[in-house]
Amino acid sequence: DISKFENAKNSNKFNKFINTGKDFVDIVKSFENLYLHYNVSKYDLADIQQNIDSLKEKLEQVSNKADPVYDKSTKIIKNN
Repeated sequence: DISKFENAKNSNKFNKFINTGKDFVDIVKSFENLYLHYNVSKYDLADIQQNIDSLKEKLEQVSNKADPVYDKSTKIIKNN
């Protein structure tokens, strides 16, 4: 949605979010490279999965405590 993106662009954290998003893309590419080209041990894979689970939990925690800027039910953008 264009209006949500424009609102996000005005955030003072916009560049950090973009860079973090790029880091996620790089991580996915690295994981794909690992999967396709290396025989990864089950222990390393379990460690990677544990880190992913921790990150998913952290994202959920942040989502639950952060103030929303977009109300899904009313489709209204809240300016900070």
